[in-house]
Amino acid sequence: MYGNEGKIPLTPTEFKLLLTLAAKPGVVYSRLQLLETLEDGILNDERTVDAHISRIRKKIEDDPSDPVYIQTVYGFGYRFGDRL
Repeated sequence: MYGNEGKIPLTPTEFKLLLTLAAKPGVVYSRLQLLETLEDGILNDERTVDAHISRIRKKIEDDPSDPVYIQTVYGFGYRFGDRL
């Protein structure tokens, strides 16, 4: 993936999550739905999705504490921002 500064190094898991979210901006995905998109069988805890999202935000957001791209929908999951 490329950003303003050049390539942004993403792990395969981070890339899959980002691709899933960015493919349908505004659509809210539960942690379980995101976990199921990974299809690798390694991750089995929905909270690991939170850790991956946190790492992605640190890589792509100007201010990870106020994300524009990957937004949290409290009590449910995440969506790719549709307010860009």
